[in-house]
Amino acid sequence: STVADLDSLWGNIQNALSSSERDTASLTADLWPPPFTKNGDGIDPLLITLTDNGEPYALDPNTLQMKGKLIDVVPKLASVFRGNKCLAHSRYDEANNRFIMCINNMIIPGEDFKGNVQMEFVEFDDNFDVVSRRQHTTRFMVFHDWALTENYYVVPKNPAYLKWRNIAKFVVGLGLGTDVFAMEEETPGEFILIPRHGTDDDVKEIQSDVFFNCFHFGPVYENDDELIINGCIFDSYSFGGEMGFNGDEQSFSPIEWGSTGLANGAQAPAPRLDQFVVDTSKTPYRLKSKERVAVIPVDMPSFNGNAKFCRYSYFLGASRPEGWFPFRQIVRLNMETFESFVYDAGDEQVVSEPMYIPKNNPTSSSDDEGFVLSFFHDAINKQAKIVVWESASFSDGPIAVIAMGDFFPWCVHGSGFYKDYIPFESVY
Repeated sequence: STVADLDSLWGNIQNALSSSERDTASLTADLWPPPFTKNGDGIDPLLITLTDNGEPYALDPNTLQMKGKLIDVVPKLASVFRGNKCLAHSRYDEANNRFIMCINNMIIPGEDFKGNVQMEFVEFDDNFDVVSRRQHTTRFMVFHDWALTENYYVVPKNPAYLKWRNIAKFVVGLGLGTDVFAMEEETPGEFILIPRHGTDDDVKEIQSDVFFNCFHFGPVYENDDELIINGCIFDSYSFGGEMGFNGDEQSFSPIEWGSTGLANGAQAPAPRLDQFVVDTSKTPYRLKSKERVAVIPVDMPSFNGNAKFCRYSYFLGASRPEGWFPFRQIVRLNMETFESFVYDAGDEQVVSEPMYIPKNNPTSSSDDEGFVLSFFHDAINKQAKIVVWESASFSDGPIAVIAMGDFFPWCVHGSGFYKDYIPFESVY
């Protein structure tokens, strides 16, 4: 975020005195309760917005008017969320009609002064009544996303360590928040499997063979005696300067951040899709296989629901002549055969996370009967547009392009629902 001059005494004082409680951005927005829900309290659907290490807020889904903090709009949740910070990503369990959020707290100094992370998963029904809570504490690590299966919360254990000298500098206004920790790349990454339905059931940790930093998940699901994890993986990663913004210099250079090769100034290689298969037939669980999917670098997946198999997933493609960022492709990937179709927006174009919106067709048995939307940004003409595909015929090209006028900020994450709760076909 914006900081004062780190090289001046007045700037240091301003940074030290500025509030650390700044919910400055909403990374995700999700509708809850689902449309057509008849809950006991007659609660109308809210658009719940989240950001990493921030409090959840509630918006009117039609006008986008801010209603306030979620705990003020739904007071019964105050005992759970007051004073707690959440992760940006939430999940929806369609089978049980539950909305799940993850509270994330860093414990400093923690065990042996190495820090710890305490996470708590809170499930509530369409009446905003809490039906389940599960807490787990582990070594210091970082995570932004998590996945849901029928029986587990799946958390990427991206190993990291605290930098105490930089923590001291941050406290007195001499450093940035992203400088207080770093990835521990000599330590293999792991997946934490936290049981959803039994608080006494053991937590499982599945170690990979090498380090990874997994920011986002594709479809994750259980299949007989296996648990399949599709994760967008960075093989190495340096925090600070995300997406090209240098907080110290207050400068912006997205091409350099995602340039080819760390020697050219890049802070991370392109994200790649790995599929992990965990053998759950007997304890201890073990990693049965790991495969790098033969597709262009991808991130920001979107698919038809959680805790179930999805044959198709849609991603942002991360492949440019000069590197991998900003994103310029939308990728449709068959998660069984790994066959892909890439829609390239072209030079000087930036695309935002695809939003998969299923058709309002309760009789359909297809898991890929819907629409895919993405905001496209033209860096030359400074114009924006929404591009729409029908998912089943994605390779035939867009079915609609909607001009949005002047250029507006890039959309990181998105979600969609039927306005006024009518079939989407009627309004696109």
